[in-house]
Amino acid sequence: MTLAIAADLRKRSAVASWPRRFAPSLGDVLFLAMFVWLFAAGKGWSALLADGDTGWHIRNGENILRLGRVPRVDWFSFGAETHAWYAWEWLADVALAALHGAAGLKGVVFAAGLLIAASQYIVFRHALWRGTNLLVALAAVLAGANAASVHYLARPHVFTMLLFAVCSWWLDRDRGNRTGAIWLIPAVVALWTNLHGGFLAVFTLLGARLIECVVVRRERSNLHRMASLAAACAAATLVNPYGWRLYQHLWTYMRSDWIRDWVEEFQSPRFRSESATWFELLLIAGIVVIPGLIRRSRIADAALILIWAHASLTSVRHVPLYVIASVPVIACEFDRWLAAAAAKRNSPLAILRDLGSEWLPDARRLTFAPAIALLGIFLFLPAASWPADFPESVFPVRIANRNGTLLSSAPEPVRVFSTDQWSDYLIYRFHPKVATYFDGRSDFFADWRGDSYQALMEARPDSVAVLDRERVRFVLLPVKWPLAALLRANPEWRIRDEDAGAVLFERRN
Repeated sequence: MTLAIAADLRKRSAVASWPRRFAPSLGDVLFLAMFVWLFAAGKGWSALLADGDTGWHIRNGENILRLGRVPRVDWFSFGAETHAWYAWEWLADVALAALHGAAGLKGVVFAAGLLIAASQYIVFRHALWRGTNLLVALAAVLAGANAASVHYLARPHVFTMLLFAVCSWWLDRDRGNRTGAIWLIPAVVALWTNLHGGFLAVFTLLGARLIECVVVRRERSNLHRMASLAAACAAATLVNPYGWRLYQHLWTYMRSDWIRDWVEEFQSPRFRSESATWFELLLIAGIVVIPGLIRRSRIADAALILIWAHASLTSVRHVPLYVIASVPVIACEFDRWLAAAAAKRNSPLAILRDLGSEWLPDARRLTFAPAIALLGIFLFLPAASWPADFPESVFPVRIANRNGTLLSSAPEPVRVFSTDQWSDYLIYRFHPKVATYFDGRSDFFADWRGDSYQALMEARPDSVAVLDRERVRFVLLPVKWPLAALLRANPEWRIRDEDAGAVLFERRN
């Protein structure tokens, strides 16, 4: 009789809880609001396509799917036959190509937006897991989302954002509750290695834990375990088409002076934008909390803030990783201070904290609501809301539309010189009918073609000779580029088309 009553109660409870699985929780609302705020509103979708690299990633993925192999030499540019190409993000390229094949640029930007919003949602849940008050965690994550927006683009690095957030929380949880699940991280790293070069970020997480194990006496028993995990992750990175040579390429890439000097995302952030202001505030907050972390022997947290603060000040592309590593820690530390300040009952601060605590269980609840809402956005958002092409404000879309036949009708690929970003776009629009000189793959071009590309950008005296030597037929440039002025005055070149932003030159026969 007792068993029957218990079974009936469980059945009633399951029936009663079923509608709750569709009623959105506060966490669901945050995720959806962030997704809509960042991408579905205003010009968000187009902003994800502000970098032309997305174009060649898509076409590379299509070639891999068509040929069934990862490239070893370049198939986009001319004169590159003797140079090895490491398509180290090949798996992300395949994913982007599959999305593009299924739903066009709509599928690409939707998936990128979803991964970015998911990474910030994981940061939010990580902050809650550390015991942060709901309202404090929400404020910190929104500040972080603004700071990281400097690098919100539909490119393979969105996989790094997500996986770095996952591994950061995963390793943090293991500090207090050691489980065998931690040994799944090497499998994640093997996948990550083939998605994006940012897989190296996992070693900052592991390195910070190893430092803590050495410095903090009570953590020394975990030293061997963390060292073994780091070794397993290092071995997992060799599961890629290029084996150990990938590290050789990475070493050359990261030491390239040309890339550091000329590629904008590898340069220090410019504190002249809203996102940079939010980053500056989080940077100051990170420095402020370090002494307290050290006093309580949270050495790994302090080390990660310092590592990624330095990295993000050196290269703006690391700002999102600083946000992911630091925001849960900063939020938790500030919440400790606010808790002490709110000790007096009925004060406004205490009331806010009580509200945050009251809403916390609902914020942690997971439901089907986000999946339903996302499906609705994807299926029913008007077609005009989705990008049909790359943004005209950034790329020569109109000239490409008007001159598509001219650029792609020859039996052999037409040699075109353009900016690195515009070359990415030309690859997207016309590959394999167009061959470019220098595109966004700076790791491929920098050491052997970077200087000549720079000479062309600056219209040095030998610029036209470079175009002659390379047998370039078309040159597509921003109208204000020095090289455009040089070609206007050169009788060997004629203007085929021009608008307010771009000019297309053709060599006279």
